Amino acid sequence: SRIALLEEARQSLKQKELAHKAVLTQFEQQLVHKENQICSLRKNQAANVLPEVQQVLTPIRQMMRSKQCELNALQKKLSNVMEGAKHQMDRQLTTASKRIKSLCSEAHTRDLELTEK
Repeated sequence: SRIALLEEARQSLKQKELAHKAVLTQFEQQLVHKENQICSLRKNQAANVLPEVQQVLTPIRQMMRSKQCELNALQKKLSNVMEGAKHQMDRQLTTASKRIKSLCSEAHTRDLELTEK
């Protein structure tokens, strides 16, 4: 009878261990399933966010390219204006230099005429 009680206790313990193991296995399976769901949701979220970001960035990039083109055109115009101004200043300096030489020559001539008299 003691042997029967021990055997019954052992069988009961074995059943409890099996039940516990079954609960743990089921819990682990649920955990893996939930982790897979989380990963799937994260991937879907990333896939949904990326096009939204692209929709915002694409017009910004296009606007930046357009502004860069405008900037390049303005820089080219400015270079042309500066080059034109430089040539005009060179011409004015040349003209002024010739005028100064002419005035100096006239002044020298008058000075000689006055000293001769």
